Amino acid sequence: DHQPEHFSSWLQLDRFSIVQQSLIEFGKSSFQFKRKSQLCPQKLSRCLPKSEFLNSKLHLPRKMNSVTSRANTIFSFTTMVMSSVIVFNILTSFFIPASPVVTRFQLNKIEKFGRKFGLDGEAAALTFDLEADLSSVFNWNVKELFVFVEAEYSNPSGKKPLNQVVVWDRIIQDRADCQINLKKQSTKYVLVDQTQGLKGNNVTLKLWWNIIPVSGFVTLHQFGETTIQMPSGYVQ
Repeated sequence: DHQPEHFSSWLQLDRFSIVQQSLIEFGKSSFQFKRKSQLCPQKLSRCLPKSEFLNSKLHLPRKMNSVTSRANTIFSFTTMVMSSVIVFNILTSFFIPASPVVTRFQLNKIEKFGRKFGLDGEAAALTFDLEADLSSVFNWNVKELFVFVEAEYSNPSGKKPLNQVVVWDRIIQDRADCQINLKKQSTKYVLVDQTQGLKGNNVTLKLWWNIIPVSGFVTLHQFGETTIQMPSGYVQ
């Protein structure tokens, strides 16, 4: 049963045509399905047969009303509102004028002045008077004030030519406490110099305060100073 050569060639060509036609039909159906899913993704069950619809659920876009989508929307909106409020709070606080008043700031007495035990240096305990009103510094963007007195002196023969030492501080968290009235106030911290550079030297006491805001940057302000001369001998 020998088949003619032209019949075998025709059979191979017919098989090739069938495969090619199947691929074309498959491509058309895939394109039509994708087109329908883009045109009516919410009504895909009406556009397609049931069997096709069940197999196409994995290709549907995510719902916009899902829990994660709503949570992301709420978080983004809350962050935007809070950022706007913070920026508005910072900008409006710059237009509030501050006029602190320092009525009196001076050294009262040098209580002790001598050699520092255990160190080859000197130490001094001071008292001072301070009358100040910092209530105008407070506004809705001020959380607290850090007020401190700094002793500044130069010592060319020491390790540092300029020395700055905090001798007293106070934290103010309410406008009612901004009235400072101190008389013969002892320093909280001893003025110490490790190179014996205090004797006969000029020491300047400066009043500083840091503004710690609710939002924004911490700022430093200085208002009021007094200069004293340390004694040439030790005071016990």
